[in-house]
Amino acid sequence: MGQPRGGGSPLADRELEVLPHVAEELSNEEIGARLHLSPLTAETHLSRILTKPDCRDRVQLVLPADETGLVQPGRR
Repeated sequence: MGQPRGGGSPLADRELEVLPHVAEELSNEEIGARLHLSPLTAETHLSRILTKPDCRDRVQLVLPADETGLVQPGRR
């Protein structure tokens, strides 16, 4: 399993792949297309990420990831 820089709950490798696309504000359909997944599978990965502590929605998910350098929000 991967882990965000700076500690925190570990994320699975696929969750780490999904996270940057969430930061780009992509829909589940767009994330699925980029990663060659169904939209439902992309949604499942996102839902699992959101079960980690302190993550209630996409914004709260992306902010700590941005602060640790894991993603760069707004990059398209």
